[in-house]
Amino acid sequence: MILLIVFVFLLAVFNFATIYFLGVPLSPIAITGKVVETAYVRVLVGSFPRIITIYTPENTTYDNGTYTCSGDGFPKCDNYRYLLPLNVSANFFVENESNWKYSLYDLRHNEYVWEDIVFAPNTSVPFVRWGNLLTVFAEEEDADWVSQNVTFTIDVPNSAPLISGFTKKMFVCENDRINSLTTSYFNVTDIDEDSFSAGTSRAISPADGKFAVSYLGKGENDTINRFQIRSVFFTNKADLGDHIETVSVIDPYGLSDNNVTNVTVIEVNNAPDIINELSAETNEIWINGSDSVFYHDYSVTDREVDSGSGDLTFNLTWLIGELDFDINSSTGVMNYTSVEGDQGSESQSYSLRVCVTDNALESVHENFSICSDRGYSSENFTVCDDFSLTITNRNRAPSIDSYFPIITNFTVSGTTTNLFNVTVSDDDMSEGFYPGISWYVDGVLNKENESVAFDTFSYAFGCGVSGDHSVMVVASDGIANDSVTWNISVTNVACPIPPADGDGGGGGGGSLGGICNEQWNCLGWDLCQNAERSFNAGILSPEDYASTRDICAQNQYDDRFCGFQITKCFDLAMCNNTEVRIPKPVESRVCYFTEDPNCIDGITNCHDGDCELLVDCGGPCSPCPTCSDGKRNQGEGGIDCGGPCPYACKAETPFRAISFALVGLLLLLLLILMYILYKVFKILRHRFFLKGKKRKKEDGR
Repeated sequence: MILLIVFVFLLAVFNFATIYFLGVPLSPIAITGKVVETAYVRVLVGSFPRIITIYTPENTTYDNGTYTCSGDGFPKCDNYRYLLPLNVSANFFVENESNWKYSLYDLRHNEYVWEDIVFAPNTSVPFVRWGNLLTVFAEEEDADWVSQNVTFTIDVPNSAPLISGFTKKMFVCENDRINSLTTSYFNVTDIDEDSFSAGTSRAISPADGKFAVSYLGKGENDTINRFQIRSVFFTNKADLGDHIETVSVIDPYGLSDNNVTNVTVIEVNNAPDIINELSAETNEIWINGSDSVFYHDYSVTDREVDSGSGDLTFNLTWLIGELDFDINSSTGVMNYTSVEGDQGSESQSYSLRVCVTDNALESVHENFSICSDRGYSSENFTVCDDFSLTITNRNRAPSIDSYFPIITNFTVSGTTTNLFNVTVSDDDMSEGFYPGISWYVDGVLNKENESVAFDTFSYAFGCGVSGDHSVMVVASDGIANDSVTWNISVTNVACPIPPADGDGGGGGGGSLGGICNEQWNCLGWDLCQNAERSFNAGILSPEDYASTRDICAQNQYDDRFCGFQITKCFDLAMCNNTEVRIPKPVESRVCYFTEDPNCIDGITNCHDGDCELLVDCGGPCSPCPTCSDGKRNQGEGGIDCGGPCPYACKAETPFRAISFALVGLLLLLLLILMYILYKVFKILRHRFFLKGKKRKKEDGR
C-alpha cells in the first residue's frame, strides 16, 4: 500500500514538472486503483479527451443476411426490429453496465424509438428498418456523460402485401348499393409501407363496371392501407343473385394478393308508381257542351310486374258523394259522361280515391332481415291517388286569402332557405275540400298539393346561383285560378371544392349538404387494337394517331406493336352535375399490340372480356401467386412463407425423424441383447450350477 502511494506521488510530480517546463503533459493518463477491504483510490493525472468508440454498427448499409431478426412470425422480424451487435469501448473507466445507455432515432418516421436504454457493451440490440441514428452514452464516475453517434441503414427486401379483414360473403338489397356497409371495408398490410393510392394498385374482376375498389388512405400506421368495395345501385332485376368478385392488390414492385367475395343482391318488393296522377286542374266536368266526359287510364309502373312476376289490382272508393261509374280492376280505366242532375243546383264536387295494389314476393331470401332492417319489404304495397271531380254549369275562381312573406320583392343569398306559405279557399268546393296548390320556381313546377287550406314551401337556390328569380304559387280549381309571385334577387355564394379520392383518408362520392361528388368507375379495358390499322380504317383521327405513336416511341414499342385500347367510365353516385367536380378518368391508353393475346404470351394484356392483373395471371387467366394461396411459388421458402412473403417459415428440426428411428432401433437392440444374455445365463446355469449340485448329491451317497 505504501509503495503504491509513493509511486503515484512520484508520477504526479513528474507530470507537473513536464507541464511546468514543456507546457504539455508527457503522461496524459488516468490511474484508478482499489485497496482491498480499505478504500477506493482514484487519482487523475493531467487531462485528456474522453472518447467513446462505436465499432459496430458502422456508418454503412446492412442488407439481408448481415442482420438477424428479433423473432419469427409476421412480420419476419417481430415489431419490425432487426438485430445487430452493439460493440463499443471508451478510453476512460466505466464502472458497470448501468453507466452505459443508448437512444435510437427512426430517420424514416422522424421519431425516437427508444431513449436512454441501459445496455451491456458487445451484445446485440434491435434496430429499425431504413435509417437509424444511434447515440451511445457512457458515464465516468464523478464526471459528465459522454456521447457518440452513428448513422446507418437497414435494407430489407420487398415483401408482398397481405389482405386482411376481408368479407367472403356480402349482402346488398335491390335498389341499394355497396357504399357504407361495414362488410365492404378491408385492410391491406404492407410492411414495406408502400402506397396504394394509384388506380393500378387495385383491381376487381370481372370488370363489368358494377363494382369498384376505392383506396381510403393509410390506417392506424403506415403499414396499414384501408380499402372499400363499392358498387352501382342495383335497380335491375337482372342483377339479383350472386356476383363472384375477385379483389386484387398490387404493390409498386409487382407483388400481389387477392381474395374472392360473393356479393348477393337480395330481391325486395317495389311499390307501384302512379305515373299520371289526377289533379284539380284536369277534373272539371261540365254538364253541357265540351268537356262533359271524364276519361282516365291510369299508367302504373311496377318493377315486379314489368319483369313478369306480378299483377296489379285497382279499386275506387268514393269519399264524398258518388257517381254512377267505377274503375276497371285490371286495367285502371275510368270512363264517365256527365248526367243532368249530377251538378246539384249549380255545381257539385265529389271526392274519390283510387288505389292500386301489387303482389307480395313469391320467394323471400333467407337473409331478407338485412333488407327489412334497412326499410325494405317483401309484402305487397298499396298506393293511392286522391282527387276531386266537380260537376258544374258555372265556376268561381279560388282565392288566396293570405300569404307570406308579405313583401313580394326582396334580396337573399343563394344558400339561404326561403320559407313561403298561403291560405286558400274555393266557394265551389264542399266543406273540407280546397283547390289544388302549385308552387313554381322560375316558371318550373316544383311542388303540388291538393285539398288543403294551408300549404308551406321552402326553397334555397344553392351555391353558384345569382341574379333575378321568382317563386309563384297558384291556387286552381281546374278552370280558374288565383296566384301570388315573389320577385327575388339572389346573391352568389361560392361552392366548396370537394376533396380528391384518397385525400384525408376518405375518398369521395355521394351528396352532402346538396353537393354531389362523382364516384367514377370504369369498365375493363377492351382488346388492344393496332394503331396503324385503325388509322388506315378511319377509326383513329390523325391527331390521335400521332399522339399514340409518340407515346409508343417513348415506351420503345415498334410501329408493329403500337396499339391503343379504350374503356368507358361512369359515375357510381349518378350526380349528373353540369360541371363535374371530380375529373373523369381517361378512357383510352397506349398498349403493346399482339395478334393473339392469351395467358402464355408473356405480356400483361386484355383478352376474353377481362384484363390480366400481372403477366399472364389474374383476370381471364389463373390467379397470380400470392402469400395466401396455400402454394409454394414465387420463390417462397415454404408454403406462403419466406422469400417475398412477410411470414417467416418455421425452423425445421433436422434429422428429427431419423433421431426417433435411431432411438427405436437402439431400444430394439437393447431388448435383443437382454434376451441373448438371458439365454446365455440359463445355459451357463444349467451347465454349471445344476451339474455341480448333481455331483454333490452323488458324492454324498
